[in-house]
Amino acid sequence: MELEQLEKAQKLVQFQKRIGFLIALKTQTARTQEKAGEAVGWKLRQSQKVWRLYREGGIEAVLRKPKRWGFGKLSSREIAR
Repeated sequence: MELEQLEKAQKLVQFQKRIGFLIALKTQTARTQEKAGEAVGWKLRQSQKVWRLYREGGIEAVLRKPKRWGFGKLSSREIAR
């Protein structure tokens, strides 16, 4: 199966879990988003988020790295400098 090969090729655990979630739903080893999420260690809300990404943008959207906004742990004073 194409998804299984894609899962093995991933270096980031985050993406391995996302693809594992999709595999569980597609092969019907898990019949609900909640059960598929539990199989990879997620709560329902995370499962719903990944499923929405998949529906709206396909596998490309699921494997897209999120954009990081902000300055991390810098205070407003440090940012101003």
